[in-house]
Amino acid sequence: MQNPFFFDEKKKRDKYTEMFHGVPDAIFIFSGGVKKVAQPSEKIEYISTDYSDSDPYGMLAGKARVDAAAVVSRYFPDTKIVTTTHSPSPDKSIDATILHAYVLSDELKRLGVPEEQIILEVKSTNTLTELQEMVKLIAHHQWHHVGIISFELHAKRTGKMLNHLAELSDLADQELQESLVYVEKAKPSVVIVKAEDIVLGISSHYKHLIEYARTTSSYHKRLESERRGIEAIEKRTYRPTGETWKINSERER
Repeated sequence: MQNPFFFDEKKKRDKYTEMFHGVPDAIFIFSGGVKKVAQPSEKIEYISTDYSDSDPYGMLAGKARVDAAAVVSRYFPDTKIVTTTHSPSPDKSIDATILHAYVLSDELKRLGVPEEQIILEVKSTNTLTELQEMVKLIAHHQWHHVGIISFELHAKRTGKMLNHLAELSDLADQELQESLVYVEKAKPSVVIVKAEDIVLGISSHYKHLIEYARTTSSYHKRLESERRGIEAIEKRTYRPTGETWKINSERER
């Protein structure tokens, strides 16, 4: 008789394989921003944003992306998990730069992802540059199939930007230009997966969080921001932003 545990694990792996249209060579976590928290020891730490956090464009929801990637990594042990983003400091009182990629990497390791499975991408500063650096890594490693994990409201604009990446980019960047030529010829598969589609299946806690998040003003503000961004890409008037350090938290109000 088949062990029910192994049967359940196979079902989960099959589910994630279907979600990513196969087993990816790499999965990119697009950063949702990081925030500063004070520990009981008075040590300052930076962690991913959650559904209570927003920037001038609306809800951020970074932690769900990390949790989703950590879950999937268990079933794809040979898949590299790429953490992204080098960003301005969320604290203007200090002269420092916070590397989101390191924050996300530390969170993944605490969730059990082996260090050797993680790749850090520390050059990007927004969605456009995340996609550009992703293309460079695809070309460098000659990956055939990659996934992106992002917030459910961010996924559609990310896909639209990916489809228009060459025209949105500064092709004076020689490495980017060569990488775009490579992907045009090699045609690697890129699948964008919503973090919520993964975490909704792992706990009732996330189910309640997401259901509530979808009723909030910051969620609907992000929804409208994303809609305007997609419209601007289609009209060729898109200008990328990078203000995820300007974070407000509903928990502090």
